[in-house]
Amino acid sequence: MSREALVKAEEALLSWGVRWYEDWRHKHGHAGAHRPPSCHFVATDVQIDRADPQLLGHLHQVRYLRGPEGEGANVATQEGGGPPLVCVHGFGTGIGQFSTALPAIRARWTGPVFALDWFGCGLSSRPPWTMGYGEDVDVDEAEDYFVDPLEAWRAQTGIERMVLLGHSIGGYLAICYALRFPQHVERLILVSPVGFPHKPPGAEERFAQANWRFRLFVWFWDRGWSPFTAVKIIGRAAMRWYVNQRYKEMPWIPRELLCEYLYLNWTSGPNSGGGTSQNTLLQPGAWARRPWCDRCPMLQVPKVSFVYGTRDWMDSSSAAVMAQSAPAVAVEMVKIADGGHNMMVDNPIGFAEAVLSAGNYPAFGATIGHEPLALESGRSFQAGQEVQGPRGSRRDWQWSRATVVANCGDGTCEVRWHTDNELTREGMHLLRHVDEDVAAEQIVRY
Repeated sequence: MSREALVKAEEALLSWGVRWYEDWRHKHGHAGAHRPPSCHFVATDVQIDRADPQLLGHLHQVRYLRGPEGEGANVATQEGGGPPLVCVHGFGTGIGQFSTALPAIRARWTGPVFALDWFGCGLSSRPPWTMGYGEDVDVDEAEDYFVDPLEAWRAQTGIERMVLLGHSIGGYLAICYALRFPQHVERLILVSPVGFPHKPPGAEERFAQANWRFRLFVWFWDRGWSPFTAVKIIGRAAMRWYVNQRYKEMPWIPRELLCEYLYLNWTSGPNSGGGTSQNTLLQPGAWARRPWCDRCPMLQVPKVSFVYGTRDWMDSSSAAVMAQSAPAVAVEMVKIADGGHNMMVDNPIGFAEAVLSAGNYPAFGATIGHEPLALESGRSFQAGQEVQGPRGSRRDWQWSRATVVANCGDGTCEVRWHTDNELTREGMHLLRHVDEDVAAEQIVRY
C-alpha cells in the first residue's frame, strides 16, 4: 500500500472530525447559526536529526489552528499564550484516533495544539526494526527509539515546555520522555497508560497451563510477530471485523473512514517500531518489561492527570500507585462516561472535557462526560418515571428495571433499582423507557 493512500485516508478522517464537531456545536447550541468553523488543521513532516544514520527521518505532525482555513490571521494570535498540547497515540493507531476530539479541544485550548505519529508509526518514518524481540531487546534502546525523535521534534519546533498527552503505549512512552526531559514537560496527561504494574504472581504458571492457542500466541509474541502482518495477509476484512466489533455505530464514529485509516496505517510500509512495540516494550499480557511502578519515584514532572474509560480494560489503580509512590507529584484521575480503552473515539466531547479540565478534576476517580452523550441521545427522564437500564460488569450484564429518583442536570439520573433497592447514578443515554424493546440492543462495548 502506498503512503499517498494513507495521506488521503488521514485527511478524510480528520476533515470528517472537524465537520462533525461543527455540526455538534450548532445542533446543541454551542455556536451561532452563521459562525465560521472553529478550527482547521495543517499536516506536515518535520525532519529530525539522530546520531544513528539508520534512524534518520521525520515525524509526521498535524497542527490544529483556530478559525477557517486560509483566514490569514497570525498563528500566535489565534492560539493564545497557553502551553502547547502535544498528543501521541497508542499501539496500532495514529493521529486519526483523535479526529473527533481534537476540534473540541482546539476550540478552548489556550495554546498550540499538535498531534504526532510516533517514529516508526503511521506517516512518520518507518525504518525496519533491528533491535530484537522479546527478552533479546535492550529496553533502554527500545524506549530511546521513540523518545529521541520526540525530543528532536520539540527542539526543531522551538517548544520550551509542553503538556504531553499519551494514550496506552503512548502513555508509557510519554512517561519515558518526561523522565529524561522533565524540564520540557509542564504536565502529563496519561490516557489509559499501559505498563505500570508488575506481572502478577502465578502468571507464568497460568501461561504454561493455558491451551495450545494461547501458548502459540505467546510464542509468536516473543519472536516479534506483529498483528500488522496478519492484516497484510488477510486484508481489509480483518480490520473491518475489528472496527465493527470494537465500535458501535454512533453519529460521532465514522466506521468506514476509521477502518480505512487503520488498515492503511498497518499496511502502508514496514511494520517498523510501531508494529513491534507491543512485543519489545511489553510482555504477553501487556505487562511492561520494565514496569513503571518501579520508576515513579524518579519522575520530576509536577502534575500528572490520568484519564480512563468506564469500560476500559486497563486497570485504573495505576493512578493511585503513582500518587502513593511519587508524593511530590500532584496526581488526579477521572473516567470518561461510556468510554472503553479508546475513549477519545467512544466519547470525544467527554474526552475533550477531561483534557481541558486537567488540573481541576473533581473527586479522584469521578466520572465525567455524561452530558454530551445524553444530548446526542435526546433522552431525558424525570423523577418518578419507570425505566430500564443495563446492570452488571462490562462482561456480564442484563437489563433491569428502576425508578428515577432525580434528574441531576448533568446528563445523569439517580435511580433506585427494583431488584435490590440500591440507589445509583446512571447516564441518561443508557436508560430506556420500560416499554422499549431492548432485546437486540448492545450497549456495553469494549
